Amino acid sequence: MPKPDMSLTVNVNVTGTLDSNNNLTASATYSQGTSTPSSPGVVDTGGDIDLTQMQDQNNDYSNKTDITFMMSGTITDAHGNQYSAQFPSGNPVTITGGSGNNQFTPSLQSSTQLLIADADENGQTYHYCLACEPDILSADMPVAALDPNIVNR
Repeated sequence: MPKPDMSLTVNVNVTGTLDSNNNLTASATYSQGTSTPSSPGVVDTGGDIDLTQMQDQNNDYSNKTDITFMMSGTITDAHGNQYSAQFPSGNPVTITGGSGNNQFTPSLQSSTQLLIADADENGQTYHYCLACEPDILSADMPVAALDPNIVNR
């Protein structure tokens, strides 16, 4: 029987502004949510993820890790209106570096939840760039990039 994947939740709290020209500027703070196996210190406040910190002393899990990003926070427009931050449906994440994007399978679970199935175990560093947008109806939806790293086992 195959071993189950490890899992990690990353909380992404976005603060953003939307100016009168519809330009979005956003930043995020990150915190680690639950992980299986329980492994503190995998995610830092800048959003970097170090999967070498996943603690599987008994080798009960596969080296694959399901990473779930949970987005929250607000984006404020030039008139003071506040909107929830969410992932864009078209391209919620770009992954570069290491041996490329084919090591990860992103899947948008909802407008605020993104799952990345990390199949890689080559010890390389990848850069992931999450995208966020305000939860508003607009023909020209502004998108902002957030840019942490993933370090694989």
